Amino acid sequence: MNQSLKNIFILVLIALSSFPVVVLCVLLLTGNARIEFGSRAKKPLAAQQVEVLPHSPGTDSLNSQNSKTFQALEQEKNDIAAEKRQIAEKQQGLDLFQHDLDGRKADLEQKRAELASLVIKDDSVAGKKMRQLSKVYASMKPVEAAQIIGTLPDKTASSLLDGISDDRQKAKIFAALSPDKASELTRFMTGIRHAKGDSVAQ
Repeated sequence: MNQSLKNIFILVLIALSSFPVVVLCVLLLTGNARIEFGSRAKKPLAAQQVEVLPHSPGTDSLNSQNSKTFQALEQEKNDIAAEKRQIAEKQQGLDLFQHDLDGRKADLEQKRAELASLVIKDDSVAGKKMRQLSKVYASMKPVEAAQIIGTLPDKTASSLLDGISDDRQKAKIFAALSPDKASELTRFMTGIRHAKGDSVAQ
């Protein structure tokens, strides 16, 4: 019994005496502690000297060049930002101008559509009146109709003659016209028909 107590006591003493060594080894291995010998040992603060870097004109020149380069880069960056702002402003102006043009284009299209509608209506009214006049001339005596048609412009005369559906009545009116007027109307009417893509025979 005494022997076992003695052994336990010895083990406790060994453990207590080896604990600081184990802790030191762990600190050294983890890099949290360092042992320096001789001249590399840390000097007290009073003995430390401040190391002054050597000063040379080359260093000043390099620093000055770096400063100028930095300033040039900053200036270029500011110039680019200013140009971007100008481009954005011009783009905004162009967008407004394009919007205005689109509005005017829409207005012009609407007015053109209104004009086309009026022209079509006018043409239909004029065509209706021309057809009515053609019926009147078809019911007249050919000689009387020829006397009046002979005084009309070629376009009006040809429209009236085209509106007469009775070919025999139309032929009698042509025969009653003067040869010059009949020839002129024939050339005019065949010219119109050629322009429309019809043949002279039609």
